[in-house]
Amino acid sequence: MTALFRPRQRTEVFAARVDGADRVVRADAEVERLVGVATTLRTFAESPVQQAVAAPRDEFVADLRARLLAETAVVLTPENRSLRLPERRRGTRERKLVAVATAAVILGGTAGVATAAQSALPGDALYPLKRGIERAETGLASNDAGRGRDLLSSATDRLDEVDRLLARRAPTASPQIPGTLHDFSAQAREGSGLLLTSYDESQDPATIDAVRRFAADGLATLRAMSTTAPPDARDELRDAANTLRDIDRQARALCDSCSDLPPLHVPRLFLVSADAQRALARAGSDATPLDNSHPVIVPKDALHAVEEVGSRLTNGATSGPAPAPGGSSPTTGPQGPALPTPTGSPKIRVRVEINGKGVDTGDGLDQTVKTLLPDPDGLLP
Repeated sequence: MTALFRPRQRTEVFAARVDGADRVVRADAEVERLVGVATTLRTFAESPVQQAVAAPRDEFVADLRARLLAETAVVLTPENRSLRLPERRRGTRERKLVAVATAAVILGGTAGVATAAQSALPGDALYPLKRGIERAETGLASNDAGRGRDLLSSATDRLDEVDRLLARRAPTASPQIPGTLHDFSAQAREGSGLLLTSYDESQDPATIDAVRRFAADGLATLRAMSTTAPPDARDELRDAANTLRDIDRQARALCDSCSDLPPLHVPRLFLVSADAQRALARAGSDATPLDNSHPVIVPKDALHAVEEVGSRLTNGATSGPAPAPGGSSPTTGPQGPALPTPTGSPKIRVRVEINGKGVDTGDGLDQTVKTLLPDPDGLLP
């Protein structure tokens, strides 16, 4: 480090040591001595007892004021003006050196802060400075194509910031992701719009190719992020993917042959994931718990079919086999045990809730629906 910036470094180290900042590199002996003096003075000044002792007496203050007023009448006379030192005029060379040194200090400090701001993330103290520098650089562009390229570069930085926020895995990082994705979509739309406008004038195929490659690369990055993005950012992820798809469509509409990339399609995982998250959010906000305790709806036709089957089984069991011709019964080998004969058709018993009490309805309800709910015919689509 040059001698010009060394005093500034020592000043910063001294200030950090006095303020008690953590992880400060130990300073040299002279700075440590000054830190000790400052610590002693601070302790002395903060002590109520020492403050009372160190306060000047009222008599001393009044006497000093009277002496100063008396001295003023004697010292400030026209004769003493000639004893003043002549004003020292600085030469041109010295003024230039001072100006150069001042500019170097200002530029050196600004460059250091700007460099540190380049790695800032949303929520960091230097992040507003980073975005301000981006806006200044975009404003310095001389035409629409330059501003469009700067905006697409800034949009790419937004995706990089989202990726780094996901890597942090900190509670304070997740809330910053939806807003950063929203900024990405806005800058992507504005930047691509400026570049596509410039294509109308320049007819440069490289402009269309650059826009489409930006959209393809961005969609690939969003697809990779979708597996780790928090639920609160699903909608912004989907909107960003749709934005890139629309940008690709606009570029292909202007010149489909300017790039060999295939058309972009939004993966269904963005749409399905967003819909699933909304459904879960609605279910979670509902006070009624989800279960499978609802009654079963039984149509009348199904019950009638069951009764008909039971009736056919009953009739077949009681009628027995058909007699052989000639009136003689068939003779066979040893007979097995006789099958039990049903005494009636199968019945369905239904328990109905009446005034909060369960009541058995008996053996069937004659052309009615045996269920806790009304007949769904005409009620369900």
